[in-house]
Amino acid sequence: MLLRRRSFALVGLVMVSLVLAGCSLLHPPEPQAQAEDIARQLLRHVEIDAGARVLMLGPVASGMSIKERLPRDDAAALVASTMDSNLPAELAVPGDSGQYYVFYIDDEPDARFCHNVRYAWLDVESGSTFVVEAQFPPVFAEHDQTFECCRVGDPFTVDGVLFCFGERGAPGEDNDISHKAEAPRPSASKPVDCRKLALVLDCGDLDDHGIAGDLADDFADDAKDIAGYLGDNGYAVQRISQSWENDIPALKNSLTLRNDLEKMIDAYAGLLACPQKQCCHEFFLYISAHGDKEGFHLYDPRGNSLFDRVKYSQLDTWLSRFPSCVKIIVFVDACYSGNVITRMTKTLDRCNAETRCGVTIMTSSAADKTAPAGDIGSTSGTEHFLDGEDEDHDGDGKEGDLYDRYHEMDEELEDDSDPQSKLCPNQTSYCSLD
Repeated sequence: MLLRRRSFALVGLVMVSLVLAGCSLLHPPEPQAQAEDIARQLLRHVEIDAGARVLMLGPVASGMSIKERLPRDDAAALVASTMDSNLPAELAVPGDSGQYYVFYIDDEPDARFCHNVRYAWLDVESGSTFVVEAQFPPVFAEHDQTFECCRVGDPFTVDGVLFCFGERGAPGEDNDISHKAEAPRPSASKPVDCRKLALVLDCGDLDDHGIAGDLADDFADDAKDIAGYLGDNGYAVQRISQSWENDIPALKNSLTLRNDLEKMIDAYAGLLACPQKQCCHEFFLYISAHGDKEGFHLYDPRGNSLFDRVKYSQLDTWLSRFPSCVKIIVFVDACYSGNVITRMTKTLDRCNAETRCGVTIMTSSAADKTAPAGDIGSTSGTEHFLDGEDEDHDGDGKEGDLYDRYHEMDEELEDDSDPQSKLCPNQTSYCSLD
């Protein structure tokens, strides 16, 4: 069994040590008793389930605003949330003379983004409140300055809800990544029959000191274990890691992240000429990331506020360029990753080709479900997948083949994120790992 699984017992230990650098203490944290009174006042007016996490900031200036932090899409433009509205969620504090506090409410703290969150303000003098729903963490603006909110002091719990006081910090750290090389594109070599290639990508996160922390290192841990599994089974594996904390090569140009990934995948397609032998090459693509219903999020490895959305329809176009003699295997561990199956129309057309090497798509979540983060307090889809190493779900006598690992993840998360898979209709195996 995988030994890296986190323990729920660690939550309190880690969350108690949240005095972080990078915050500008314009207001000292409220005394514990006063902060708890404000939290209770919020809970009297806003329904928040036990287990949620709330970051509180205040008192704040009238007119302060909170706005969703969104990914860049085509032409490096910010895109609107694709979940329940056509515009980024935004909350503005009234311009009158009340004493206002603002709150970032994470209703699904054990899920990857995007997922349900809320922004709220409370006037502690009148008790009035206002709440807006969102899908992404916020960016704050006050007196024409944009900032993130980071944790200060010890957290406390009221009615099962974890509260932390926050203060103003830089909009994402800009970590030094001089220790990380630019991810090299695979180079051409003499043709080899029946090659097995794998690109393993952990897509990074924002280093923002928010109440949920960042998941860059967790994504990287999952990718490391997947790379080891594939390498042990005959794949030539290349890793790309957008985490600033390791030495794994990354896509480093913050202005061309999506384009550079396209060129990387195109380079793999160019390596795989159809062999003389009657066999199939295999290309295995693994992605661990935040995501939404349109695609996954690819972060600048510095951990700053820049990240691109890679649409699943774009990924479909890139993978459709592989020769027909290549079996495509895709495993996406991200929120709403089941949407990759419905977007892979061009790639799945390979199922109808005369030379059918097949397509296998696996996701850690359904099209309408979030995916567990894999941070302290939850176990990621990838971790459940790897836990299938000792299972024989298909009864073929081979423990821990790809079928067994996918179905271990599926059984463990069926009532939670509901993993999905798709194979060509006449395909008899997931890949050579069966």
